[in-house]
Amino acid sequence: FFGKQHIGYEFVAIADTHPTYLGIFIVASILFLIQEDRINRILKTLLFLFLIIGLFQLANRMTILLFAFFFFFLLINRIREYKIQLTVLILSVLISSVLFIAIGREYIQDEIFSKEAVTDTRRMERWEVSYEIFKDNPFYGVGFKKVRELRREKYREKNFPLSAESDFNAHNQLLEYMSTNGAIGGFIYAIVLTFLLLISIVRRDSLFTFIFLIFILANLTESTMVRIKGIEFFALFTTLFMCGELRPEKDKNYLHPV
Repeated sequence: FFGKQHIGYEFVAIADTHPTYLGIFIVASILFLIQEDRINRILKTLLFLFLIIGLFQLANRMTILLFAFFFFFLLINRIREYKIQLTVLILSVLISSVLFIAIGREYIQDEIFSKEAVTDTRRMERWEVSYEIFKDNPFYGVGFKKVRELRREKYREKNFPLSAESDFNAHNQLLEYMSTNGAIGGFIYAIVLTFLLLISIVRRDSLFTFIFLIFILANLTESTMVRIKGIEFFALFTTLFMCGELRPEKDKNYLHPV
């Protein structure tokens, strides 16, 4: 654990997944555990520690940022209600931080806080290329069949060899849909997520509000809906959420909001 050869992409390679995808599931799981009061406290404590160590093991800046955002939200707004859970979370974070700094110091310096990692412009290069493809085909886009080849051509034209060789996608879900399906695809994507987020807010369902926010924020830097795991995550959680809308009013106490 926390050795350079076992962190980040190396850690998730055996599962053929991406650190961000597993990270948003871990953050969503932590949020569920915080509001779930039917789980034994000892078991919950062990699960918190296990999940926090896994979050550090992923060493993914976006998911750690998401966790920090929602953690501080709970700390400020729900500290009295969830003081025990927050105390356990703080201890788990401290233990994981000490271990990570002691064992993974080389990775932290090279991959997270180095000048090259902080000033990395490759993601913005991919955004620029996808936006140009959208501008050339603004209404319907170019379709799934052509978009990958067009990206590779533009990567080569702009001298982005790594992106061309690795066949990187847009790394932004809105730009992914806009370049592939045009303004129609981008509009549908934005409307669906906005609808789900607003409905969760109206229902005062903090758990699903946070889950949809996690998904939206993660999609700013990843094209999660072009991978099976991202689609599965979205489909499962959205289905669970919408099933709550179909239940009779008298049964709607089945979920305990945060």
